[in-house]
Amino acid sequence: MRLAFATIALGLALCGCQTTVVQPSPRGTEASTLATASDGERDLYLSVIGQLIEHGKFYAALAHLDEFQRTHGPTEGSRRLRGDAWLAVGALSNAETEYAAIAEGKLAGYGEHGLGRVAAARKDWTVASRHFELAVREQPTNARFLNDFAAALFALGQVADAEFQLHKALELTRPGGEERASLTAVLARDGGIDDAREMKAEAVP
Repeated sequence: MRLAFATIALGLALCGCQTTVVQPSPRGTEASTLATASDGERDLYLSVIGQLIEHGKFYAALAHLDEFQRTHGPTEGSRRLRGDAWLAVGALSNAETEYAAIAEGKLAGYGEHGLGRVAAARKDWTVASRHFELAVREQPTNARFLNDFAAALFALGQVADAEFQLHKALELTRPGGEERASLTAVLARDGGIDDAREMKAEAVP
């Protein structure tokens, strides 16, 4: 069984993004329209970069994030994606820097979850469980966060607490999905040290 660590697929095809031309001294609704177009372009570009990460093109994603920053400047969303890409290529310190930068903003849950994943990759399960717990506090219904929190708890031998988190995750997942089937398989077992070892091994991003 492998816990779900994959990001949510956004369903957007990879495409080019064209720069909005800003006219001199826009006023009223014209300024509002231009601002909206710029925000839409930025969000679309981040969605495309997220697709690159989803498909394992981590270095391409990092290159596009450099281009995004050149054009739009850094945002919480771009730093989250940069953290995901750095983590995927094993640059843990770089990933940690990006996640820490958003751990107190609007994406605090993702920042804490990312820091937990970095700690898990380092096999520091005490630190990982602390960050995952904070992530769950920020987003109590995020099944992925609950899954990873449970994995860290299992690794620490806290089986009952881990199963409690898994039960919550199970009831929040889509019926018939692969993630739900995996959670059901884990909860169907008796628990104990064998499950803890398996989840500990598979929780590393």
